[in-house]
Amino acid sequence: MHLKTARDQFPQRAAQIAALEAYLASPSLPVPFPIFVSGSETTGKSAVLRAAARDINAARPLSAAYVSCKTAYSAKLALSKTVRQWSSGNDVKVDSLCSFVHAVQAAVPASDALQRWMILDDAHYMLDWGAQFVMALVRAIELTERNLVLVLVSTRDWRSFSSTSPILPLTFPPYTKPELASILRAMNAAAIGPDPDPLFDVLAEALIDSVRQCCTNLLEFNAGLARLYPRARQLVADDEVRPNQIAKLFAILKEDIWSIAAGLFSGHSTAVDTYDRPGVTPAAAAAARRAAGTTGKEQDLPTVTKYLLVASYLASYNPASVDRQFFARGRDPTAVKKRRTEATKGKKTTIAPVRQQLLGPKAFPLERMLAIFYAIADGNVDHAEDVLSQVATLVALCYLTRVSASDALDNYRLKCNLAYDAVFRIAQSIRFNIQECLADVHN
Repeated sequence: MHLKTARDQFPQRAAQIAALEAYLASPSLPVPFPIFVSGSETTGKSAVLRAAARDINAARPLSAAYVSCKTAYSAKLALSKTVRQWSSGNDVKVDSLCSFVHAVQAAVPASDALQRWMILDDAHYMLDWGAQFVMALVRAIELTERNLVLVLVSTRDWRSFSSTSPILPLTFPPYTKPELASILRAMNAAAIGPDPDPLFDVLAEALIDSVRQCCTNLLEFNAGLARLYPRARQLVADDEVRPNQIAKLFAILKEDIWSIAAGLFSGHSTAVDTYDRPGVTPAAAAAARRAAGTTGKEQDLPTVTKYLLVASYLASYNPASVDRQFFARGRDPTAVKKRRTEATKGKKTTIAPVRQQLLGPKAFPLERMLAIFYAIADGNVDHAEDVLSQVATLVALCYLTRVSASDALDNYRLKCNLAYDAVFRIAQSIRFNIQECLADVHN
């Protein structure tokens, strides 16, 4: 099988895609060990594996499942979503590895010897589900007696998972300078236009040379070019500098390049306002922001504050009863089944429930928001941050509203004031899929 879509979209990863195609060459032969895909952030691991899953499903429907362990917070969610992608129904629920074995046996016939790919992205989040969960999952896959191929994608080394178990390693090294330049050119094709622009290539190479010693992050490079390229084009259009006067151009942009280098990995350099695109007038951008219920300043917030806003929105629009389903790590041993009373059994209603997004934000206790915050931001923020001062700042900026009495120190309740579009863009800027954590998905 050839992964045509993956090859066309990611020519810089031809060697890694060829290795995946080698495992797909004989779809009836089992892969003896898990495939462990490793590499630093923004090296194309997730994008290549998602494209590979689409190619596999295009050739053989219901043969590849892709799940991110960052948004599927518990083993139950990850395993359930995996089995659902192998079957035509959406009512599959997996509560444990034992039920996972039975669910796979029910979804995949014993006579089907073709491979079923199980791609688990952000696999290092599985370490929170138990020290031996990965090894137990490998054993459970063997017990299914089906031809399952386990692919683990992580930014960590395999020694974080096991020191003795064998794997099939697949490494994604950092992009080289020509590869970075070609990717940046493709990412900004709309801004460049149909004709090649030598000015963009010069700026891209200069930015890469300036900060490559301390940064190889593709998102940081793209955010820097989003600031430099429009400024450079404006300078050329105003006849302040000619396209061939490279030294003069860099002398003017020197302060901007220093500012970009100083803001690397701070959470600010990648915060590009999606409304300020080439071809969008300031009046149109302001109108779009007003329609979305935001001023565009949310994207300039620190990373911790962004996670707090996402957590506050989830606490406002999700009922507390689903917190365990979305954010619990592992299985709760204190969980008990709720029994319906005889009075409840006798009640019947024909009134459809009102959607949560139509009812508006609900008040929530501060402790609940902080619990959600630490669940979704684990490993992405510095725990030494003063989170409570950030909450006070958000209240002062009117992003959050305090609804409890001023003297109620033991019952501090808040409400989120942001619209869904604004929170969605904030979640995108921190690579968080908020739709998978909403009980009532907003349309």
